[in-house]
Amino acid sequence: MPPDQLKKQTIEALKKSESTIRVMINATNSLVYLFDIEKNIVSLNTPGALLFNKSPQEMIDKNFKNFLGENDFSMLKTLVDKVARTHNPINYLKEQKGRYYDVNLYPVFNESNHVTRICVFANDITDLKKTEKIFAAIETAGGICHEMSQPLQVILGNLELLKLNIGDGDANIDLINKLLLQTEKLGMITKKLSHITRYKTKEYLQETIFDIDNSSEVK
Repeated sequence: MPPDQLKKQTIEALKKSESTIRVMINATNSLVYLFDIEKNIVSLNTPGALLFNKSPQEMIDKNFKNFLGENDFSMLKTLVDKVARTHNPINYLKEQKGRYYDVNLYPVFNESNHVTRICVFANDITDLKKTEKIFAAIETAGGICHEMSQPLQVILGNLELLKLNIGDGDANIDLINKLLLQTEKLGMITKKLSHITRYKTKEYLQETIFDIDNSSEVK
């Protein structure tokens, strides 16, 4: 085959291959990136570009170093080097802008079985992480209720007996009534914790805490 014809066929095959890759990348809602081992972006889909507030056209043919912080780029370099060296995919959890991503790096081989490119698939699992928080909160609440229930009943019972054994004019009656009131409040909190059905938070001072009232069926 003449060299010119071979070159033409090679170019056409490459175009067809990259066209197929683009179709595959854009056929999923996952964040998808294809780049060489120098971290130069070959292709990516729109969801992948939106993570950086860019369009695919703004990122293709550019190096990831332009879009990642120093620490993130250093981590990417380490992961790419490991994939290229071991020929094995890598999976890890990534948090960015308050969202969680399940990230998978896959080696892409050339004809000589060398890793020349890396394909990354990242899926947003933030909702799953929230679900895990709900189950964790419910399990924690159940444990707290179990441990608190019996001591509270003992305290409440003894306070009631103490109140029966002193007169209304006793100076300690107000203190006992206050202790009864606070113990009953603790009992109500325990009851709410035992009926947690969702995970809600609220602002408290300068942080976010678990909102028992809005997470429980008991009002």
